[in-house]
Amino acid sequence: MALEGFREELARRGYHEGQDISFMVEDVQGEVDTLADRAAKIVEAKPDIIFTIGTAATAAAKQATTTLPFVFTFVADPLRSGIITSNATSTNNLTGISSYAGPALRQAA
Repeated sequence: MALEGFREELARRGYHEGQDISFMVEDVQGEVDTLADRAAKIVEAKPDIIFTIGTAATAAAKQATTTLPFVFTFVADPLRSGIITSNATSTNNLTGISSYAGPALRQAA
């Protein structure tokens, strides 16, 4: 669903798959042991941008490149996982959306 949403927004902004944009999709099907190799393969292809879904895939992409820009989604806690160094700015080549909501707020009784 996240990839489809990304594709839809790009199309809405005038980027049409097969015309002025193409995708190289690596679906690991839950096999995280191959993430580092797959990330290296994608980086070798020199895409304009990398889009990752999930903490493990994002961490693998971060290890594979410090220069290619990428966008992540469905990373539970990018700060605690070391993906970013601050919630204010990533200070690196990536940006994204976290699914982390933080600890529940307690209301005074």
